[in-house]
Amino acid sequence: ESDTLALVLSAAYQDRLAFRTWWFPIAGRVPYRAYFSLDGAEQARDELEEEGFDTYLRPTAAFSTLGWFADPVYSTLLRSDEVALVQTLLHELGHNHLYIPGHGRFNESFATFVGHVAALDFFCRSGSVTVRCQRARDRWADAQDISRFTDALEQRIVDFYNQRGSETSDNFMKTRDMIYLAAQADFVDRVRPRLRASTYDYFANE
Repeated sequence: ESDTLALVLSAAYQDRLAFRTWWFPIAGRVPYRAYFSLDGAEQARDELEEEGFDTYLRPTAAFSTLGWFADPVYSTLLRSDEVALVQTLLHELGHNHLYIPGHGRFNESFATFVGHVAALDFFCRSGSVTVRCQRARDRWADAQDISRFTDALEQRIVDFYNQRGSETSDNFMKTRDMIYLAAQADFVDRVRPRLRASTYDYFANE
């Protein structure tokens, strides 16, 4: 009955580009926690912010139990268009096929790659360029553009952290935030107008 299946909470240190992680059996160290309760998720977010972490709380339409259980197709996922539905299903099946405990970044990158490329095969294998085939192609191209954008931002912020030196905490945070604001403006002015089938609105809004 809800439009939200679960909420995913991430947290990062303010003075270095590193996730706060949690340890779980089977999954190992994971850079996020999930909640089925909005109140529980918001309380955990507030507690992390009080500890000095930057946080990000977002809804998710699907998740994988890594092959330990038979995952249903949730109603929240069925609200997606056909390409997003297939892409997400294949992403989650990718987790079932390969998951390395404690390597969250690799696991998500791998599953994202699988979701996009397998969706391309699913919609384009006939050889004719249908509307769904073209949309799958465009979303994969968009994902690669976004990856290049975030990789460049990551390198810039890592370089900034490495050069911090004796800068005071207030000046450090102001400069850090200016880098992020400049990247946000770059996304809005340069990157988003070139996207073909995606919006990535959260880059512009948060």
